[in-house]
Amino acid sequence: MSRRPRTKGSEVADYLRTLGANIVPEKNIDDVEALLVQGDHAVMLGRFTRVAKSTGRTFDMPIAMHLQVADDKIVKMYLYEDTLKVSEAYAE
Repeated sequence: MSRRPRTKGSEVADYLRTLGANIVPEKNIDDVEALLVQGDHAVMLGRFTRVAKSTGRTFDMPIAMHLQVADDKIVKMYLYEDTLKVSEAYAE
């Protein structure tokens, strides 16, 4: 799985394709605990549970996502997750 940072809007589709290709989607569990919206900003707090396709390992972690919207489009997305848990799930 690619581990390079993605910092441009044009790279989001590639990120989502890579993510989808490397997890077992039917085993995803998304638990939204709070959604806060103020103006053009939204913050979502919750937990994600995923299964790494290559190893079969499950990883469960708290997450926070900050989205900014302009002209009915997401213009910024920041995902805060436990990258160590993700890395360990994919480690051979």
